[in-house]
Amino acid sequence: MRTVNQIVCAISALLSLALAGCGQSGDSAAEENGSASAAEVTLNLTLAPTEARCVVVTATPQTGTAVTRQISISPGQATVFNLSGLPTGVVTLTEQAYTAACASVTSTTTATWVSDPVVVTLAVGSPTNVTFNLRRADAGGKVTVSSDFPASTQTFRLFPTGGSLVGIATGADGNLWFTDQNTTRIGRITPTGVTTYFPLTATSGNPQGITAGPDGALWFAEFSGKLGRITTAGTLTEYSVPTANPGMFRIAAGSDGNLWFTEQFANKIGRITPSGTITEFTPPTASAGADGIAAGSDGNIWFTEQSANKVARITPAGAFVEYTVPTANAGPDAIVAGPDGNLWFTESNANKIGKITTAGVVTEYAIPTSASGARNITAGPDGNVWFTEQTGTKLGRVTPAGVITEIQVPGSGLPNPYGITSGPDGNIWYVELLSGNVVLVDF
Repeated sequence: MRTVNQIVCAISALLSLALAGCGQSGDSAAEENGSASAAEVTLNLTLAPTEARCVVVTATPQTGTAVTRQISISPGQATVFNLSGLPTGVVTLTEQAYTAACASVTSTTTATWVSDPVVVTLAVGSPTNVTFNLRRADAGGKVTVSSDFPASTQTFRLFPTGGSLVGIATGADGNLWFTDQNTTRIGRITPTGVTTYFPLTATSGNPQGITAGPDGALWFAEFSGKLGRITTAGTLTEYSVPTANPGMFRIAAGSDGNLWFTEQFANKIGRITPSGTITEFTPPTASAGADGIAAGSDGNIWFTEQSANKVARITPAGAFVEYTVPTANAGPDAIVAGPDGNLWFTESNANKIGKITTAGVVTEYAIPTSASGARNITAGPDGNVWFTEQTGTKLGRVTPAGVITEIQVPGSGLPNPYGITSGPDGNIWYVELLSGNVVLVDF
């Protein structure tokens, strides 16, 4: 087995220092074709071969001239650098590693190691982490990589909306539907990025969580105290919740054919039938702060109690059971049924991801990024659970065994990744609270 030679993130100013540390600063000159921009890529070669001494990266834009970078490395030593001045937009990156020094590499030299293409969207001022899948050029098999994410997950497509987006869900029509709390509208976006907007009524207020209902429509919670139903054709119906000022954030479809929702301020769990009949249930703990909600594999509805630091279960008949989260003041937030049959939830205060079995056994896993602001969570198309890190500006992935890996999201400033879901195209989609983008993470 070859030793790991990690090349990790650094700012562009560190490039020359990293090369000098390898003793080959004279080889750092790069061959540039075409005009350069301010786009920046961080290379994360998690299994660079021990014999490699020169890495050549080629960035090929959809239009225009390819740009090439040559980087000298010292085999077996960690090297710190990034690449700047690459084309913006959709770019295909490939990497070749040579046993020779960069000065000895010519167009006729055969690379010892070569990568699969990695398609990324490069933006000015948005460093993009890239992990290459390396394979030996003179041997057919790919090298097993220890990267956090396979190379194919590195494509982000951003679709701006100009709003403040909160929830996103896949509809029965094969499109994605999302809530825009600032402009009080519901949006629909096709997997190819065509967006349509449906304004709510003048009395609507702050649409939040959204889910596909058992009737083929999309259902959403309005913070001000209404539940909305919108058909895939855009026909809107709203229902007022009996309790005033309930503070509603999230909604989920139950296995009983109804929709269930949380009333955080009113300390209630609500149920609405597809025909609009609403019933409310009060949890045992006062001022529990009911927040996230999801249908469990056991046929019950599970929800988080943020203020009470509990995860609770309610049967379709309205019977409650509550379970305390081990970490004090963990702030259990969003919750989802995982592909493993357990319930997974974010702990926004404790900076952890929690797992609870349908028998009530809780296990917690620490998120690598401190103060990540873990927010929403979804079951992924890859058999894992994915979540957004609102303040960490990352996406997280947790395996059924509890292994967490993260990826930096694109965008300048503070995009605030928020709602997240698995799309009908087999990819992850999320929305941004501040930047107002709907984002596709292409597998």
